[in-house]
Amino acid sequence: MIVELAKGNLKTKYGTFQEKLFYDGQKETVVMYLGDIEGAEDVLCRVHSSCIFGHYFDSIKCDCQEQMDISQALIEKAGRGIIILMDQEGKGNGHFELLNSVAYKRKGIKQADAYEAVGFKKDARDFCSALKF
Repeated sequence: MIVELAKGNLKTKYGTFQEKLFYDGQKETVVMYLGDIEGAEDVLCRVHSSCIFGHYFDSIKCDCQEQMDISQALIEKAGRGIIILMDQEGKGNGHFELLNSVAYKRKGIKQADAYEAVGFKKDARDFCSALKF
């Protein structure tokens, strides 16, 4: 069961989005949207996973923040859209696993394969709760 915990306005450089915070019993999910999306068709949607390197440290090795910026800009241009931000750092493996995989990435191994090289899933993310929105 997913419950709504809070909601409010979120002013960004791409306009004022509506923000809702949901909880599924284990993790929080942030949904931000612009415009009237209720019952609408052809609504732009991005399901975005959290990323400490990209969002907090502005790493040049990560394009997560760039993907978020592009998504918000496209939604602003379209006048409506939704972004579902899920707490799934490191393709759902976590930040510890991400740090352990860095040595393999430096050797030119793709991120998913680097996770597998250190004993974790290539992609452990679960998008089931995103389907509820």
